Amino acid sequence: MSSIGFLLSFLAVLMCTVVAGVVAKRAVRRSSDFSNAGGSLSAGMVAGALVGGFVGGTSIVGTGELAFQYGLASIWFTLGGGVAVMLLGLFANRFIRMRVETLPELVGGQYGRRSQLGASLFLSLGMFIQVIAQLLAALPFVTVFWKGPLVVMALIPSFLIFAYVLAGGFMGASIVGTLKTAMLVLLLVGTGAWLWWQVSGDSYIRWWGEGRFTLTVPEAGIGWAQGAAMIVGIFSTQAYLQPIFASRSAADARTGAVTAGVVIILIGLVSAWIGMYMHDTHPQLSPREAVPQFFLLHSPTWLAGGAYAVILLSVVMTGAALTLSIATILNRDVIQKYTDRFRSDKKNLALDC
Repeated sequence: MSSIGFLLSFLAVLMCTVVAGVVAKRAVRRSSDFSNAGGSLSAGMVAGALVGGFVGGTSIVGTGELAFQYGLASIWFTLGGGVAVMLLGLFANRFIRMRVETLPELVGGQYGRRSQLGASLFLSLGMFIQVIAQLLAALPFVTVFWKGPLVVMALIPSFLIFAYVLAGGFMGASIVGTLKTAMLVLLLVGTGAWLWWQVSGDSYIRWWGEGRFTLTVPEAGIGWAQGAAMIVGIFSTQAYLQPIFASRSAADARTGAVTAGVVIILIGLVSAWIGMYMHDTHPQLSPREAVPQFFLLHSPTWLAGGAYAVILLSVVMTGAALTLSIATILNRDVIQKYTDRFRSDKKNLALDC
């Protein structure tokens, strides 16, 4: 895709987030600002951080891919994630009263120093695997501009993830995440309206007859267990607890978490809708290309460019949130516990970066 309109809208969206990142960078003066925004997040920023951390390649591209193959059963990931995020809000008051910055710190307070170290290493490894998944999901949105070996192409989203981590740390992730959430909601509403107009009633009747509205697909292993597993995953991942720890009050954390949960579920539904529509209109496509090709084939070039930028930003921000959480855990729960060399605030901030 070499259209000028596509490129301009793509770059315009990315530039908006760059400006937001620069603003966030100026607000970082202490290591606590970088790692948990100084405990100052409003409800909107909590919601932005949660959506920014959760909604990435798996939520959009992966849901569309599974919907292309199996139908509405693909929503279990986002449905489980949305419900889990809402549950985080219900327990926000208890989390905030614990006065911790990381999940391993919480574990260590209950079960001792050794358990804190084990939890730190185990959780960091788990989140690192999730970062790799985000890099893979970003490839369709990178290869639209350049072609080359996948390893080389993966370096581009890797660089963007690194850049967004440096752009204000968790404060930056919250501000950019809020901006990204607003753009995602606009894209979601517009896409949903277009699909509502485009898909006929006969299509829904046929989908029902074909079993594409079934929420359990045994041959694909898709069912309620995946949704339940997401609740466990959300409650054991630093990237999703960090916005709760960083909120300025339990009420803000609760409101932000409920808002984020609703947005996550709606994003999953629209992504599934896209996948089912593309299965009907372009059955020859590779399932992984359902969402990327939808915007290329069924929207003006300027809108396709903006959509690509928003979705790529979603993937990158999820990877950045996970990477920042890994850095925070390794610094607070490993390095700071076993050496005094980085105890000063200046060195601590440099190490977080």
